[in-house]
Amino acid sequence: MGIYFIENKNNGKIYIGSSVNIKQRISKHKSDLRKNKHHSCILQRAWNKYGEESFEFKLVEEVFEKNKLKKIEHLYFIKYNPHYNIEKIPNNGFLGKTHSKETKDLISKSKKGLGIGYANPMFGKTGTNHHNYGKKMPQNGKSGVENWNYGKPSVNRKKVQQFDLDGKLLFEFESLKDACQILNIHKTYISGCCNGKFKKAKGFIFKYKI
Repeated sequence: MGIYFIENKNNGKIYIGSSVNIKQRISKHKSDLRKNKHHSCILQRAWNKYGEESFEFKLVEEVFEKNKLKKIEHLYFIKYNPHYNIEKIPNNGFLGKTHSKETKDLISKSKKGLGIGYANPMFGKTGTNHHNYGKKMPQNGKSGVENWNYGKPSVNRKKVQQFDLDGKLLFEFESLKDACQILNIHKTYISGCCNGKFKKAKGFIFKYKI
């Protein structure tokens, strides 16, 4: 019983999973990938592109208490932000629970590396190389009472709740920004779901906490 990685040795990208029977679970992954029917279409495409020999299946942490399995897996999700997982948060990993200091520290560290310096895709791009060059910015630079958002509460300050498709609460985030960064889902999808534009986003239902 424990946490395992499926790692692409060519680029270091990983899939993270947990199971009470690691050997059996890994065998299932291999079987589905070889049959081209794995539930993660991202991992399946990489498997088809690079070949089976490019992937390593490994146990990274043995867990001895079943009730801690999902919590520990959740910590790995936050720390490594796995590329090949469709769901960016383990099911029921923190349902009804609050973050421990260790979890909060990991979340803080994960945020610090997002979109800063060289990690930002627009780093060093100015003038005609910038994606907004020549475009009119929202509200044409209007500020204060002239801006249509004046006096409205920022959506980034609203708490966001994440539900599975059966309506079960999985997680609550302090803000839209936190939800986007931790789950690695674009703001358009989560906010669209919260505002009723989409019924679901990336396999989940999102709502602003009332």
